[in-house]
Amino acid sequence: MRLDATVRRLAEGIPHARPGVRGDGLWGGPRRVVPSGLVAGLVVALAGGAGCASFLAGEIVQPPNAGKSVEAVSADDRVAVGLLDVERVERVEVGPPAAEIACWVLEPTDGAPPRGTVFVLHGFGDGPFWMLGKGRALAHAGYRAIVVALRGYAGSTGDVRTFTAIERCDCTQVLDELLARGVAVPPIGVWGMSYGASTAIAWAGEDPRIDAVVAVAGFSSMREITPHFVRTIAAPLTIGIDDAAFDALVLDAATRGGFELDAADVTGAMAKTDAAVLIMHGEWDLLVPPEHGERLAGAGNAKTEFVRLPARGHVGAWMDVDGRAKAEGLAWLERWMRQRK
Repeated sequence: MRLDATVRRLAEGIPHARPGVRGDGLWGGPRRVVPSGLVAGLVVALAGGAGCASFLAGEIVQPPNAGKSVEAVSADDRVAVGLLDVERVERVEVGPPAAEIACWVLEPTDGAPPRGTVFVLHGFGDGPFWMLGKGRALAHAGYRAIVVALRGYAGSTGDVRTFTAIERCDCTQVLDELLARGVAVPPIGVWGMSYGASTAIAWAGEDPRIDAVVAVAGFSSMREITPHFVRTIAAPLTIGIDDAAFDALVLDAATRGGFELDAADVTGAMAKTDAAVLIMHGEWDLLVPPEHGERLAGAGNAKTEFVRLPARGHVGAWMDVDGRAKAEGLAWLERWMRQRK
């Protein structure tokens, strides 16, 4: 297959940064964002050999806002408050490495005091906008929902993404500060999708204040998901790329991101948490196969449950057309957060 034809097919199949609906398949639903630099890096690196593979390693750990100032990214906050019915934005400085995290706050819709706080974490290729639906469902259920823009996304600064290694520390610092401000009120829950699901579990593995987690379509480790991700979205270009080459690529990416690769092991974090963790995964998920969810659940404590969502792709699990994921998740939070009050 000619390279230009391959690039065109990749571009047509990669979701874009605008709402819409496409058929259930690899992504399973509405168009979402895969950073264009990563796609370009995949094409160039896998077609161009070892030198370009080094470039790809940098793209893997470079988030959308790398190199941008607070002033440059804060427009997302103004849009959230002005157009998206977000009550307010709380900003928290974290690090090292230094970053400023934007947190979109949604109050309980009934006007009553919050029954607790649920943090909502987005995926690898999107941002907090795509999780507002979950945040509003939580607010309707009486929780204060805090939709977090992870480092380097939307209204947050940050020059690296680390597949949970540093994001888990960011989240702990965000909780510290929002508790001190009186914004976060216990009990504390977390709801995450994809990259956010893994971050939620990694955070709970380090922070005993997390009472309950709902994790949808999370990956088990950076080491395991990255080769599969690359092979899935750029399959024609990965023929002949062996496992050893991918292992080297992932290690190089972690080195460029300034973190230890083993620190991005979500299964290890799962084994350490005392939180109640509900793991849901679409059975047709090609981007993050359900085996990742099963692996995570197998490392969990007695308060862990795995739910396989039938006939769902990766984004199909996020879309949750029949409302099953929402119902299961809200019931889980009700059960375990109520017990901690």
